[in-house]
Amino acid sequence: MAAVDRLALTTGSDPAPDYKVAMGFRHVRNKFQEAGLTAVASDLVRPPRVLECPIQLEAKVKAIHSVGAPEDYSACIEVEIVRVHAVEELLDPEFRHHISPDRWRPLIMSFLSFYGLGDQVHGSRLAEVF
Repeated sequence: MAAVDRLALTTGSDPAPDYKVAMGFRHVRNKFQEAGLTAVASDLVRPPRVLECPIQLEAKVKAIHSVGAPEDYSACIEVEIVRVHAVEELLDPEFRHHISPDRWRPLIMSFLSFYGLGDQVHGSRLAEVF
């Protein structure tokens, strides 16, 4: 979480847009270095992966959809996952090509605060179908 938080108020845009500068953002060229993370080459896409992340997804952008008014600078990015990298400890021992939800505790940002996942509340009837 600390690595992610070190990227708060940074932007890759140079120069930083005026609206971001007004909010206290600053331009950072190397976000891996800023966060204290290690870049590793991807297999199928140009952008590097983050070595310290237990799950890494390589993806290709399929479409970018504007969301809201133009001055909101918001978009929904549709991607196709082309490769998944996961540490062995997170794989489900019964289904080797599945991530175990009991072993992975991703970092989630909800309303500008960081959260993790707790224990499972109960199973889902939908899971029984699959």
